[in-house]
Amino acid sequence: ASPELFLGKFLDVVLDKYDGRYDYLSYTALPLLEHGRTQAGDEADPALILQVHDSALCSLIGDAIRFELRRLHGDTGYLREMPPDRELLERRIGFALRSLEPALRRLGYPGEREPEALPLTAARVVRFCANLPLAHSPFVLDVSMQPVYVAHDEHLFLRILQALDSSFISVCELLTQALRLFDGAPQRSVPFIRAAETLLDEGLRHFHTLSTMQRESFRCFREFTTGASAIQSLNYKRMESLCSRPADERLDSPAYDAVPLLQQALRQGGASLDDKLAALRRQPGAHAAAIPVVEEAMQRLGVTLTRWRHSHYGIAKKYLGDSTGTGYTEGIDLLG
Repeated sequence: ASPELFLGKFLDVVLDKYDGRYDYLSYTALPLLEHGRTQAGDEADPALILQVHDSALCSLIGDAIRFELRRLHGDTGYLREMPPDRELLERRIGFALRSLEPALRRLGYPGEREPEALPLTAARVVRFCANLPLAHSPFVLDVSMQPVYVAHDEHLFLRILQALDSSFISVCELLTQALRLFDGAPQRSVPFIRAAETLLDEGLRHFHTLSTMQRESFRCFREFTTGASAIQSLNYKRMESLCSRPADERLDSPAYDAVPLLQQALRQGGASLDDKLAALRRQPGAHAAAIPVVEEAMQRLGVTLTRWRHSHYGIAKKYLGDSTGTGYTEGIDLLG
């Protein structure tokens, strides 16, 4: 990848407020992470897409664990305000380690031969994550961390937002492949749909880690994030629209107003898995036997997506309550 292109993206991130372009994309520095991410390609199978996803996820959450470990060992770092106490740090690290368990298994992490202290396990996992062939480089991890304040917990908040969006990207890749295969051989789309559901299900673990964020800390640094709400997540909206075309009311909501290019494209049409399945039911032909298998995979995906929304709502309610959201929105009702 071109150093000049990366430099341009970096300047977009660090000069966002100065240039009047501050939003969720620049706050989370997603262009820098996507720039260095391995592309699975149009003909990739689910295993390759999962490998790319797992490496990116382990890089981000592994770096979050590293940051918390440094505080646990007494390093105040550069985000000095409102540090968690030791008990909260250990609980946070434990949740973060559990959030990585499925990805670590797929990547061949050997685990521990016998029980050991949490900091030792965490340090071992951090080293494994940092040495993965497809991991983000230390440089990319460093420049992609652009907090707006000096509260300790903002590091965790940013890394989890980045990890979630990284998972949304992989789910979109999987669902795009499923759509590509659907017309000719719908049964071949099933492994991609199942892999997408797996990633969404595993992503629910991040909400446990995020729930260790201190309310007072979040309320402090969010004062400086006005204009950069998660409502603006393009990858989440893409994932949602690949599953099912949003209803007109949803498409005309602030959630989609925040992603105008996708909003415009969806108003002009575009296929979703729900559309493909409906067409298959109307004309099953030679693929009649595939219908129940596809239905089962899609139903599981739908259930998990609903669970994800409920979890997201719960965490938003815990930290935002009925207060104004960070993207000029009115609290939790407009998130997502």
